[in-house]
Amino acid sequence: MIPAHHIHNSVDAYKAHFEKLADNLDGPDWVQSIRESALGAFSERGLPGPKNEQWKFTSVRDLDNAPYLPVVDEAAANDPAGGLLEGSVRIVMVNGRFDAAASDLSKLPEGVIAVSLAAAVNDHKDLVEPHLGRLAAADQHFFPALNASFLNDGLFLYVPRNTKVEPVIEVSVITTADGERPAYQPRNLIVVEGSADASVMEHWSGTGTYLNNTVTEIVLGDNAHLGHYRFNAESTDGTHISTITPVVGRDAKYDNFTLTTGAKLARNEVHVALRGTGATSNLNGVYLLDGEQHTDTTTHTDHLVEHGNSNQTYKGVIADKGHAVFQGKIFVHPGAQKTDGYQLNQAILLSETAEIDSKPELEIYADDVKCSHGATAGQLDQQALFYMRSRGIEEAVARALLIESFLGEAIELIEHDDVQELFLDIMRDRLKNL
Repeated sequence: MIPAHHIHNSVDAYKAHFEKLADNLDGPDWVQSIRESALGAFSERGLPGPKNEQWKFTSVRDLDNAPYLPVVDEAAANDPAGGLLEGSVRIVMVNGRFDAAASDLSKLPEGVIAVSLAAAVNDHKDLVEPHLGRLAAADQHFFPALNASFLNDGLFLYVPRNTKVEPVIEVSVITTADGERPAYQPRNLIVVEGSADASVMEHWSGTGTYLNNTVTEIVLGDNAHLGHYRFNAESTDGTHISTITPVVGRDAKYDNFTLTTGAKLARNEVHVALRGTGATSNLNGVYLLDGEQHTDTTTHTDHLVEHGNSNQTYKGVIADKGHAVFQGKIFVHPGAQKTDGYQLNQAILLSETAEIDSKPELEIYADDVKCSHGATAGQLDQQALFYMRSRGIEEAVARALLIESFLGEAIELIEHDDVQELFLDIMRDRLKNL
C-alpha cells in the first residue's frame, strides 16, 4: 500500500466534483463500487508530493493548486483526421470517450471485441469484471485511484485464443479541451488470450490546456504477444499521465515503445508483472524535448517466477530548459532464478539548461540471475561532429545526423516494421525544430 501523505487542496475539489457528476457516471453496481473504493483511497492520500520517492523529480503542484476537474459529457471532434498507418484498424476516442461513429473496425478478425468500456461493463461482464480495477489497484497508485474514481469510458479490447490480428489497431486519442482546465480519465482494458497476437498503436493529440490521466490494464495469456506502441503528441499546454499495468503469462511477450514529443508535463509509468515462466517484457522509448517540457519515464518490472526476461532501453535528446526523468526498477523476487534483466538510459543535452535525472535500480532476492543497468548523459560527440564538418557537411545537418543515429538505435528495437518506419519519420521531423 502506498504511504499516506499530506492531504492537498485538490482532494476536497475532486470529492465535491464527484458528487456533482455522480448522476452522469453510469454503470452497474460493481462499477460504482470500484469508483467509491477508489475515491476513498484517493481521499486518504491526495496527489503525490515531493516527499514521495517515486515523485521526487516530478512535481504535480500545478494539479494540486488548481485542480483539473473531470469531464464526463460526451464530446465529438470536428472531422477527426485520418490514421497514421495505412491499412490499420481505426479506433477514435474523443475527450476520453469511445467514438464509434468515427471508428472503423471492419478489418478485425471474427471473435475480436473492440468496444467502449462503458458498453463492455454491461455487455461483456464475464470478460471485464475479473480484471477491471484489479491490475492498477487504487490503493497502490495515486493517479489510477483518481482515474478509477471517475471511471466512465475508454477502450475494451479482447483477442480470443489462437487469434492473430494482422493489421495494427490504431487508437487515435483526441482532446479538444472544451471548458476551463478539463481532466479526462480514459480507462482501457486489453485482454489477449493464450497464443494470440496483436499490435496496438496509440496516438495522443490535443489542443488547449488539459489533463489526460489514462490507465491501461493488460492481461496476456500463455504464449500470447502484444506490441504496444504509443506516440505522445499532446498539446504543449497539456498534461499527460499514463499508467500501464501488464500481467504477462508463461512464455508470453509484452513489447512497449513510447515516443514522446508533446505535452508540457508527461509521466509514463509501466508496472510489469512477469507471472509466467519464460515471460518477457521489452520496455523501450525515445523522447525529444525543448522549451520547458518535462517528461518522466518510471518503470517497475516484477520478476515473480524463474526464467523471466526484461529489457529496457530509453534514449532522449533535451534542448532549452527541457527536463527528463528516468526511474527504472527491476525487482527479482525469491525463487525467480535464471532471471535476465537489463536497463539502459541515455540522453544528449543540447543546452546548458537542459536536465536529466536518472535512477536505475536493481533489487534482487535470488542468487542465479543476470541483471545489469546503466545510465549516461552528455553532449554531442564533438570529435564526430568535427570529422563530419571537415568532410563538408554543414553543422546543422551533422548534428541532426548524429542525433538521428543515437535515437534510431532505440527506435530500431521496434519489431513491427511499419510502426518502426513511422516513428523514425516522426523523429526526423521533430529534429528539425530542436
